[in-house]
Amino acid sequence: MMIARNEGILENDQDNRIKDILSTVAMYHDIGRVLDSGPHAGRGARKIAKMDLRYSDGKPYSEEDKKMVMALVEAHEGKPDKIDKMIKKYKIQSPEDISLLTRLNSVVRDADALDRVRIDQNGIFNYKVNLNPNYLVNNTSKMLINAAYQLEFLTKRVPNINNIINFGRKEVTSSDRAYEASKDFDDRIRVDKVPTLDNIVTKDNSNEKHRDKSQRNIDEDGMR
Repeated sequence: MMIARNEGILENDQDNRIKDILSTVAMYHDIGRVLDSGPHAGRGARKIAKMDLRYSDGKPYSEEDKKMVMALVEAHEGKPDKIDKMIKKYKIQSPEDISLLTRLNSVVRDADALDRVRIDQNGIFNYKVNLNPNYLVNNTSKMLINAAYQLEFLTKRVPNINNIINFGRKEVTSSDRAYEASKDFDDRIRVDKVPTLDNIVTKDNSNEKHRDKSQRNIDEDGMR
């Protein structure tokens, strides 16, 4: 949603149609996964075809919008131009829908790529993640690289999702169970202590001079 909003895709979305399509794809894009490996996008689209999709107002999806969801789910895996094949496969006719589908496809693929910070490769002398900034299409996505690392850091370090949701809240009382369970949270995890891309790509291993050289070559504009 952050990418789509900042890229202007949601500007005229008065009835929340675009937002509903995007959120549905976000929720179900990996529904076809089996054991978290192998091709899954086509299987996911077939599962969605059997679902009773509803807009946020409770009304059933139109046949056209359901096809949009299926096309985006199936196109999120593979090469970027796969969306062109999906437009033909699902018979998307409207020029407006074709344009929207192309833009949403870049958003979905970028968001999915940013999530790859959770897939890491630990070597003896380095720490390398599976996110390649060169594949990001939207400028907003490139600006969210550090945010992706920070979110992954919090996910691994913070024991309770409520701690993340309530992060920074000052009005919480001492009687609040969540507060009692995490009263030292602010000291242990602070925004200014959350690692940025520069020190995320370096694995300590008691010797900080070892750094993954491939990460140094990332375009600075894509990093920040």
